[in-house]
Amino acid sequence: MLDRNENLKTTSSETNFSDIRLIVFQPGSTFYEEPFDVRLQILEGQIQKAAHYLSEQTDSSKLKWMFVAPEYLFKDFSKTTVDRYYSQEQKKKFTARLSELSKQYPNMVIVPGTFCWKKENRFRNSAYLFHNGQFERYKKTKPSLSDYDYLSGTTVSLGDARLKFFNKDGKNPNSPIKITNDLIIGIDICLDNKYLIAQHTFLQQFKDKKMTVQLVIADGLKEERYMEQPNLLFAHIERQEKDSLIGIVKETDFPPIPTQIEQPSPSDIDVIDENLRVYRFK
Repeated sequence: MLDRNENLKTTSSETNFSDIRLIVFQPGSTFYEEPFDVRLQILEGQIQKAAHYLSEQTDSSKLKWMFVAPEYLFKDFSKTTVDRYYSQEQKKKFTARLSELSKQYPNMVIVPGTFCWKKENRFRNSAYLFHNGQFERYKKTKPSLSDYDYLSGTTVSLGDARLKFFNKDGKNPNSPIKITNDLIIGIDICLDNKYLIAQHTFLQQFKDKKMTVQLVIADGLKEERYMEQPNLLFAHIERQEKDSLIGIVKETDFPPIPTQIEQPSPSDIDVIDENLRVYRFK
């Protein structure tokens, strides 16, 4: 697991966003029909492609890279009901392969969307954060109807399903706040953002720090809510670029609107391929 205390010591309250590169992977619809092993190979290839692209930049040694993707990146939409959810063995393969790959890129934090899997009769929609050979996870706190698709054709009530989905393992705290690579990252998975889960958790735990990145991993979130903290990188990542919102939260001179999001200009977005973009900030 990532050493949260050690990383917190080196996390400053101010961040130079010109040193951060946000890499966004938003594949087309055919990706979501691919078999598990093919999908994992594609993801690994995109991470390697982005790292190669960024390593060729003259200032790459001081950059912090963050690779992100939308919700349900690993959910098998070629199947139905319970078969859409991967096995525990496939989940372990996913975390092992990406943990190993992350060792090659110590200045890259990898949050590849969410991974949907099942264990016995319990179902999970979790985000995994990888950095330098280690990983942490955050399980979605506020499931949407899309997270109950395994109920189709069954007699299980929605109330029973919610109990199974919300079942917590006391040995694995489910915090949306992750600290690594000198970044404090708050993760919301879709509807979590509506209820400000990451924001409330952060404000309860850290009185004298500033969040660096508020990451909203979603699929169909109509209205995002960003934390009104100036100098915050906000990234709402949907399946398609047109539905996403990325930028830096800035103070305004127009009360009662205290903050707004300053989005990168087109010249600050590098298109590596049709599914992969790199965002630069000032």
